[in-house]
Amino acid sequence: MKALGVKFILLILFISVQNFVFSQGAMSGNGLYVATVFKQGGKNIIYVHKFMTKELVRKISLASSDNIDEVQMSFSGKYIAIKAGTTYKIVDAMSEKIISTVYAAQQVVFPRNGDYFIALKSSSIERYSCDNGKLLNKYTYPSGSKKIYKLKISPGDQVLVAMAVDRVYVYFIAENNIKKQMSAVDLQFRSSGKYFTILSVLGSKVKVSTYNTKTLYQERTYSSETLLQPQNPAGELFTSRCSMSDDGKFVALYTAKGAKVFIYVFDTWNGKYIWTINNLVNVNNELFPHHWTNSTHLIAYGQHLMAGEYDVVNHTSKALGLRIDNFTQSPDLSEANQQKNRKISPDFHYVVVQSGSKMYIRDARIPDRKITYENVEFQCFSPDSKYIIVKKDGAVNVLVSSFVSKALQSNTSAKLYTFDKNLSVVTKENPIAQDAPPPKGYAYFYVNNSKQIVKVDTAKLHYVFRSMKVDGNNVELQVNLVDANGNQFLGATDPSWKYIWCNLLLQNPNGIVSQVNDFQVTEVHETDPTAYALVLDHSGSMGTKRANSLQYGAWDLVQHKRSQDAYMLIKYDTHVKLMSNLTKDKYPVQRYLQNTGLTGFGGGTALIDATYLAVKKLEKSNYKKKVIILFTDGYENASMFSKYDLLTEATKAGIEINVVGFGQEVNEQYLKSIAYNTGGLYIHIYKTSQLKNVFRDVDFKRKNYYSIKFKTRSRGKHIAFLQLCQDQAKHDSIWIPFDNSKQDAPIDKRDIILPMKPRDIKLTQFNKLKIPVNPVLKPVTSKKINKDFQNINFPNIEFATASDKIVSSEKQGIDEIVKFMRKYPYVFLEIDGHTDNQGTHDFNRDLSIRRAEAAKKLIVKAGIAPGRIVTKGFGDTKPIASNDTEEGRAKNRRIEFHIFVQ
Repeated sequence: MKALGVKFILLILFISVQNFVFSQGAMSGNGLYVATVFKQGGKNIIYVHKFMTKELVRKISLASSDNIDEVQMSFSGKYIAIKAGTTYKIVDAMSEKIISTVYAAQQVVFPRNGDYFIALKSSSIERYSCDNGKLLNKYTYPSGSKKIYKLKISPGDQVLVAMAVDRVYVYFIAENNIKKQMSAVDLQFRSSGKYFTILSVLGSKVKVSTYNTKTLYQERTYSSETLLQPQNPAGELFTSRCSMSDDGKFVALYTAKGAKVFIYVFDTWNGKYIWTINNLVNVNNELFPHHWTNSTHLIAYGQHLMAGEYDVVNHTSKALGLRIDNFTQSPDLSEANQQKNRKISPDFHYVVVQSGSKMYIRDARIPDRKITYENVEFQCFSPDSKYIIVKKDGAVNVLVSSFVSKALQSNTSAKLYTFDKNLSVVTKENPIAQDAPPPKGYAYFYVNNSKQIVKVDTAKLHYVFRSMKVDGNNVELQVNLVDANGNQFLGATDPSWKYIWCNLLLQNPNGIVSQVNDFQVTEVHETDPTAYALVLDHSGSMGTKRANSLQYGAWDLVQHKRSQDAYMLIKYDTHVKLMSNLTKDKYPVQRYLQNTGLTGFGGGTALIDATYLAVKKLEKSNYKKKVIILFTDGYENASMFSKYDLLTEATKAGIEINVVGFGQEVNEQYLKSIAYNTGGLYIHIYKTSQLKNVFRDVDFKRKNYYSIKFKTRSRGKHIAFLQLCQDQAKHDSIWIPFDNSKQDAPIDKRDIILPMKPRDIKLTQFNKLKIPVNPVLKPVTSKKINKDFQNINFPNIEFATASDKIVSSEKQGIDEIVKFMRKYPYVFLEIDGHTDNQGTHDFNRDLSIRRAEAAKKLIVKAGIAPGRIVTKGFGDTKPIASNDTEEGRAKNRRIEFHIFVQ
């Protein structure tokens, strides 16, 4: 029986290929897309549907009537491999273009994340780019008579394994030469991709060895002799029947003696004994093969297409009928025909046999029952075995596996759910003739320059909201300080300028407003070399004029790039085109920004697909900082991928997406969700003239900003109110509604920044709170400043007796103080109030404070920020004349002015 070892190994491989690979339909590894092939008008047409919504999102013509043997999708669903005979056509589903045609190939494999594919030919192994179909590298093919029958890529996409019948060859993906070769009949990767385990046959013994994927060093090894010795097996070890689970964690050692078969299961990581499967029978001297469906479940075949399923962790088993019936009810369901034509789900729970126009299906766990469908053609199982994809009446349909099981138990048919036949994507959009007026209250402060704040008149400062980060009760607001002339101001965290960050108020989910006194302000300047992706909307609604203005704005950004930064360019409409790969050279990018209008474009708006492509390209770069600037003028209406896919990939790769929305036809909250969930900023513009400045504006604002961090005491919907204390009567402020309760929600549902609703903002509550200013002040040491201050003709302010009501004041003196304060915007003014000795001590102290506050109001009304003025009251404690005379008491009822700095 040992002489049959290699034959049986090849039989297992043959069964695996027949059951799990070849079909005219496929589902992407992430379960989001289904590809099926239809013949129409003498051509093969690939239909790509979004699985959960059943929308038809791509209809790709192959211009060929060749019979299709196999359809295969990459994990993301972006790429499709179509096999006819030994020819593979590789298709980009987003662009609907054939990337490459590979001839005389046995197999094509895709990585989980990379944009390439690897083809196995009769005497070569070749890796091709999915961008342009060009050959990237050709791997050294093993010398001698060893023929490779299968390729595998590690889960982390670092390692390629070529498998011969009794040998494996290991390559690093980006290198051509064989890095390691070992005698082995099987190799399995751990799900983490960090390790792989091989199964080797050495004479009458089996060895399992675990290797580090990165170093290719052997971590541990166990021989069958060592593993079995404590178990004292009753029979002889049959090396051709030993196997590993699909992640290499468990090894099954197969022994037989006479009619009895025992399978011993061990943990390959620590050599620990797990379980003995001992209810198997050797019938007519035939050793039946077995198969692992996942990391814990083993299927052992028996007579007449029957099998047993064994859970090696929980030590449970159940019988499986891997046949439609007992071979007698229909001539096309003979045992031989079923063996040839059946398809088995990845978990081995469902069996399908296609015979002509009939499709038979059964649940392998329910004895001798089947459902028959007329004019239904099997396509594929979903990777998780929950769904069965079929074709009926020229349309794609899906069966829910659990519904099939219920139908079998009640002797009924399970319902077929029909997918759309018509494309759901928009193929063309009409240009928008003229700019839309901005909404009432709209203000846009663009930036094209940076200045130190010492050069600014603080009366002209404005807050611009950049972005926000929320981590439970930890909140970070990000803002820019700008003026109307396009200047962004730096240095506002210097002690001399801290007074402008005067007030942060927070309204909690119950509507209660409180003051945040312990917030921290830091200044951020990004200087790291950066990889940029410009993703530009060229849908039909843009029109030629706007498209040219858009291109100029992007061209201008690239023109002013730093030497250490790199750029790539993607344009999109219904389809997505990578115009220029990532490069530090500005000219390849600018070449496609030369007033080309909508040439080659003009369709719908696939903004998610375009940005998703940018993410996948950027995540492969060596740059630490990766940034996308996405521009769109309309609603998403043509993408394969979802916002969830995009945000998941972007956040995993640490890529910041900045979004520019243009005009009235954008979904602002949708775009804000993309920006704020990735730490990017969102800008909304309305005028075509603004397109020329908006890209540099985005870059200025995202590189330099102020971070304001504080903590909340509750979870839910809040409103943060940030006020800027400036030298003007009306202080600039921003309102930021946010929700810090959605961290466990799917990422596309985490709307951190909420839409603004006036009824949510209780202005009266905010206005009741005073601005707290308690700076630590010290005397001014500058002789020039002190001299200018002493030269002021200070006003004579008179008050009514025992009152803070001002009877008269000298306007000239007030004006001189204001002029001085604006000349030295980092200086603080202290106003001290004093009284005579008439009245009680407490009354006089209170009166002196009120009189100082009254004097402060005169200066604030003239335009100086209240945060720069400190008031104190000393009552009658510091007389400058005798209180025994009316003249002396009048001198003691006074206001004094002093200056300080922080």
